[in-house]
Amino acid sequence: MYENQINSSRDTKIFLSKRTLLIFVIIFIIHLWFITFGTWNLFALTPYGDNMNLWNGVCYDSLAKSLLHGKSTVGPSTILWEAFIAKGNTSMYFGPFPAFIRVVLNLAFPFMYGKWSRISCLVASAFCLLAFLQILRIQLSQNQYLIMKDKLFLLDLSLLSFGLGTPLLVLMTHSFVYHEAIIWGLCWCLWGLYFTISFLFLDEKKYLKILGLSFCAGFALLSRVSFGVPCYLTLLILTFKPLTEYLFNPKNRLNNLSAKIPLLLLPALLALCSQLWYNYDRFGSITDFLPIKYHLNYAVLKAPENVIDPKRIAICLINFFGFRKEYFSNKPPFIVIPHSYWPNLKNFFTGYGTQSISYLVISPWLVLGSILGLFLLFTSKKMLLAKLCGICYLSNWYIVCSFPSIVQRYANEFLPFMIFMYAYFLLTAGRQAFYKNYRIEFKLITIIICSISITTTLLSVLGLTLDSIYPEEIKNQAKFIFNFIENIIILIR
Repeated sequence: MYENQINSSRDTKIFLSKRTLLIFVIIFIIHLWFITFGTWNLFALTPYGDNMNLWNGVCYDSLAKSLLHGKSTVGPSTILWEAFIAKGNTSMYFGPFPAFIRVVLNLAFPFMYGKWSRISCLVASAFCLLAFLQILRIQLSQNQYLIMKDKLFLLDLSLLSFGLGTPLLVLMTHSFVYHEAIIWGLCWCLWGLYFTISFLFLDEKKYLKILGLSFCAGFALLSRVSFGVPCYLTLLILTFKPLTEYLFNPKNRLNNLSAKIPLLLLPALLALCSQLWYNYDRFGSITDFLPIKYHLNYAVLKAPENVIDPKRIAICLINFFGFRKEYFSNKPPFIVIPHSYWPNLKNFFTGYGTQSISYLVISPWLVLGSILGLFLLFTSKKMLLAKLCGICYLSNWYIVCSFPSIVQRYANEFLPFMIFMYAYFLLTAGRQAFYKNYRIEFKLITIIICSISITTTLLSVLGLTLDSIYPEEIKNQAKFIFNFIENIIILIR
C-alpha cells in the first residue's frame, strides 16, 4: 500500500496549504514583535542618545542622498564610530543595496527620511522565508519516495524551524545598520540558491533561471560581499559551457541558452561594476572592500595585520559548531549567548567583546539535515554539477571564518550552504529502506529535534533583549515570558 501511495505522488507539485500560510503568518508576527521591540510600530525611531542614527540605520538614508550626486559619502553623525575616513571623506564599509531602496522611498516619501530600517529588515526576512519555502517546494515536488502527506509535514515543520530555529531570528532583534546589510545579503543569496536549484533540478526555461541568478548575485554582492561571492561562482559554473560556446564556437550561438548569455549576465556585470566604483569612490582602489586601516577607531580595535587569515578558521568553527557549558543556565534566559571563545587574541579584534552560540544548540535540525544531505550528495556517483555548486556556496565560509571577529549575526553566513544540503536531503528522503519501517518514529524524532531548535533559539534571542541597549518595554515583556516559564518549571518539579 505504501508503494502505491508513493507512485501516486510522483511528479506532483506541492501547493501551499492553509497550514503553511498560517505558519508563515505566525513567523512574520513574531519577527514583527522582535523588530519593533514589542511596540508593533514599524516607523518609530528607537532613542539611543548620540547613537540613535547609527542604530536606526540612518546612514543608509545619508548614503542614498550622496548616491543621487554620484558620491558614496555619508554624514559623520550617521555612522559615528563605524566611520571609514579616506581621501578626507567619511564613508561606511556596509554594502549600498539598502541605500538604493531608500533612494526611491525617500524621493516618494521625504517625510519618512531615516525611518525605513525596521520595515526594510522585516521585508527582507519575509523574502528569506519565501525563498526557503520555494527551495523546499522544488525538492519535495521532485521527491519520488514520500507520500504527499509526509511532504507537506516536512515542508511545514522545516519552514517553522527556519523562521524560529536559526540565526535569522537574531537579525530581527534589532534593525540597526549591521543587521540590515546582512539580512538583505542573506535574502538575495537564498533567492540565488533558489534559481540554482531550479536550474539543476527543473528542465524548463533554464535561461530564466540564469537571469534570476544573475540579478540575485548582483544584489547579494551589493548587500554583503560574502553573500555575493558564492552566487557569482555558481553563475560561472552554470554558464561555463554556454559562455564558452558563445565566445569560442560561433556556430553554436544558435543554441537557445548560448545566444542569450551576454544579456543574461548583464545584471551581474552591472552590479559588479557598481561595487567596484563604490570601492574606488570610498577608498581609491577598486579591490579594497574593507581596508581596516581607514577605520575611525583603528587603534581602539587593535586590529591584526590581516583582515582575512586562515589561521582563524578553527577557532571560528569551534564557536559556531562546537559545544560549551556556557550555553546553558538554570536561570533566565536558560539558553545563553556567551562571549565568543578567543584563546589566541592576537589574531582577532581585541578592542571590544562579542557573543556567539553554536548551531548544535540553536539549530540541531539544520545541522543534522545538512550533514545527511552532504553525505548523500557527495557519495552519489552522479550530480557533478550540483556538487560543484555546493562547493561554490561553501566558499563564503572561508571569508567569515577567516575574519578577525566572531559575532552571532555572522552565523547567518553559513545558512545558504546548509540549506542547499538540507534541500538535497529532502529530495532523497524516504529512499532509504529504514524509512518505510520506521516512518512514524522518523516523524516523531523530527518533531522533537525541531521543537528543541525553536525553543533554544527563542530563549537565546529573548535573552539578548535583556541587554542594557534595549528599551524597557521589550525587557519587561521578555521578563514576563521568563517568569511564566519559571513558574511552569516549578509546577513540574
